[in-house]
Amino acid sequence: MGTKKHSFWGNLWFHFGHLWQWRKVLFLFTVLYVLAGAAGRYFSIWLPKLLLSLLEAGADIGTVIAQLGGLIICIVLATFGWQYANAELDYGRMFYGKYFTMLLNRKLMDLDYALLEDEKNQSAIHRAYRACSSDGDSVIGLLLHVPSFLATLLLILILGASVVLLDFRVLLVLAVDFAAFLVVSQIQSKCVESRQGECAEYHKKLHYILNVTGDFASGKDIRLFGMADWFRRIYAKLSDENTSLYREIYQKMFWYQLAAEAVGLFVNLAVYGFFIGGVLRGSLFMSDFVFVIGLCSGMQQALRRLVWELQQLSYDHMHFESLRGCLDIENRSNRGEGADLTPCLSGKKGPQICLKDVTFSYPGKERRTIEGISLTVEGGEKLGIVGANGVGKTTLIKLICGLYDCVQGEITVEGRPVSAYNRLEYFKLFSAVFQDVEVIPASIAQNVAMCSDEETDRQRVQECLRQAGLWEKVESLPEGMETKLVKSIYENAVDFSGGERQKLILARALYKDAPVLILDEPTAALDPIAEDEVYRTYEALSRQKTSFFISHRLSSTRFCDRILYLEDGRIAEMGTHEQLLAMKGKYWNMFEVQSRYYREKSSYEG
Repeated sequence: MGTKKHSFWGNLWFHFGHLWQWRKVLFLFTVLYVLAGAAGRYFSIWLPKLLLSLLEAGADIGTVIAQLGGLIICIVLATFGWQYANAELDYGRMFYGKYFTMLLNRKLMDLDYALLEDEKNQSAIHRAYRACSSDGDSVIGLLLHVPSFLATLLLILILGASVVLLDFRVLLVLAVDFAAFLVVSQIQSKCVESRQGECAEYHKKLHYILNVTGDFASGKDIRLFGMADWFRRIYAKLSDENTSLYREIYQKMFWYQLAAEAVGLFVNLAVYGFFIGGVLRGSLFMSDFVFVIGLCSGMQQALRRLVWELQQLSYDHMHFESLRGCLDIENRSNRGEGADLTPCLSGKKGPQICLKDVTFSYPGKERRTIEGISLTVEGGEKLGIVGANGVGKTTLIKLICGLYDCVQGEITVEGRPVSAYNRLEYFKLFSAVFQDVEVIPASIAQNVAMCSDEETDRQRVQECLRQAGLWEKVESLPEGMETKLVKSIYENAVDFSGGERQKLILARALYKDAPVLILDEPTAALDPIAEDEVYRTYEALSRQKTSFFISHRLSSTRFCDRILYLEDGRIAEMGTHEQLLAMKGKYWNMFEVQSRYYREKSSYEG
């Protein structure tokens, strides 16, 4: 994750910069909020002073009504202006968080896959999304806290000037209360900040459980295996621990707050005593007493509110740090000008790919997932990759695709290292179908073409669905390829079975028609016969492509020009299907075990 620390002023400038880009008119409402808020509160303090002064002077009823009426109109106008500005800013907050969420989404969709997958970055990403939430405890708080702080500060300057004109010593007494409240506020902020990481971890776990228990994909297992009570117990345990953590934080904050209130009480007694003495000595009119008490009370409340606003701004600063900590993660891959990929994309056969002593291990892991693999895959060659679970088959493919970078060694495409190409352009080389099948909440046609309706070639979509063996199913649907997917989003949508989803992704890979084709066990949900048919279809479609086929079922990769048998991240055996069987090594042993299983199953069913 990004380790750069930003100053409060830096984050404030970041906020204003994006606010200006997003909705400039909110600056006008900020000014209205500040001026109207300060004016309205000051006029309210002046109102009883004016009334008593008029009564003491024996003013006639017309003068009283005229002066009081004028001041009341000013108060009403200021209150209306403040309320209107507050409503606009509050309305803006509803969408300000979404603006930053979209900004964060764009960043994450462009982030290097290896960085996105990193555990530390995952925690940073979770904190960043929390910082963009729609509640007040997020970056959206700054939209109201800044205007509120400025309005309070302006009021303090006005009230402070009025108090100094009466007696500057009162300001010194009020400063004691302000100092005590400020110290307490800083202690409370540090208390919250020191436990922020723990709170974020609890929120991440609780959020995960809520997502899993409400997900269609998990619904069958939860019911059939009676997991509901288990999830409830886990959620209750985490929730109780989270509540205890917050209780511990707020208990500490309570005692500090109590001490600050005690200081405030003594300050009030000192101020009241000082001015009551003036009234008793006859040196202070009752109207002046009421006014000065209003000033001091307003000043004390404003100073405390200023401290509270500073505390909120401190929290907002932490939220922006969480957000920018994620936005500051720098991509390591080449995003600038890269080598020309045109020959690779427009050639009659796929590109040559060379691996030279390629080694890879996941961040924070000592074990090497891939170790010292050297291999040349010629343009148009079909390469099968087989082996037991966890030997590095998918990791090797992700290295070739540019999703991971080698820890040691080098991968070249047409003689140039992967780093020489612009990474986003480099991805155009690959049509890949991985084990994890994901569909988007859109039409079947868009799921295949992965572009807007206007850009989608529906005739080509139909042909790809037919080649993938899914057109008959799609054609039977009332809206055909315009049928929406994901029922949780669209009311009239459909949800495909596991096998159907995999065929849909196969159609997607065909539609892209890239020069390198990758199938990473995409047919795991199909029976062996159906899988064999799919792979034979791809054999025909991949004759002019450099192709990689990964499968647990060794019979599915028999048509490949070469087959790699991986073990512990290394190439244990390599050759054609016939050559590997003739070796009678590990490949032969696995093939015999699988063949025996299907022979016995066939005999049993017969």
